[in-house]
Amino acid sequence: MAKRTFKHPIIPGFTPDPSICRAGDDYYLITSSFEYFPGVPLFHSRDLGHILDRPEQLNLDNALPSQGIYAPTIRDHDGRFYMVVTIRSPDGQGGFHDDNIIVCTTDPEGDWSLPITLTDQPAVIDSSLFFDDDGCAWYMANARVVDEPYPGCRDIWLQELDLEEIALGTARLKKHLHRKRPISIKSIVSIICYWPKPALSTTTLSPSSAPMTSAAPTGAIKVEARGQAYSFYYATFPEAWIPITENADGRVLSTQVAGGFVGAHVGLYASSNGQPSKNAALF
Repeated sequence: MAKRTFKHPIIPGFTPDPSICRAGDDYYLITSSFEYFPGVPLFHSRDLGHILDRPEQLNLDNALPSQGIYAPTIRDHDGRFYMVVTIRSPDGQGGFHDDNIIVCTTDPEGDWSLPITLTDQPAVIDSSLFFDDDGCAWYMANARVVDEPYPGCRDIWLQELDLEEIALGTARLKKHLHRKRPISIKSIVSIICYWPKPALSTTTLSPSSAPMTSAAPTGAIKVEARGQAYSFYYATFPEAWIPITENADGRVLSTQVAGGFVGAHVGLYASSNGQPSKNAALF
């Protein structure tokens, strides 16, 4: 068999928990930075920077290893950029506590605002933001379950976000999430918002803001989980699912098999199989 090589990762080095957004022709990507200052490195198609680069924005003086910045998310909405992130700090009693902060700017390569700490959220881990077509903004994160029915079970909480006050509304518990499934909570914001009755074992991702209902060509990905077996499908017409791979062993992405903290994202890539091509792919 011929040897195959892959250029991975696209960003080398210490760049965990990436979040990316597109504004016109510009792409912005941010990652976790834990106990290191300045926090939340900002990657751009032509430049690099940091979001939390002023001491009054981020105090990591007492942060221990593997504390500090956790899993930031960046979003662009109506010409304004928003970043939400979890800050893990010592609680003075040998443990830790988590806070969520939001900063914003109209120029992601310039100065970002002072942070606003969110309150009244039951979930703080892997926080994400979603801006709906009707003008509503949503905050989503996951939380531990007190009496978890199985190891790794987490609750997904969804709350409306007031952009004027940067305040959260009433929390809504959407569903259980098995943390070890190979899909990031950040990848399923649109599923939680748009599929009010999703099957617990099926996840569908679509670039549109609603489920596929017309006969016109479109695009979607479906992930089905049966125990630790995962099947992946795509469709260009409603419900015309074409298998990519079926019954893949998902245990390789578990903490037990990988031997440490793991995370995975559903993503797309385009290929012309090594041949010159003028085709363009937009995801």
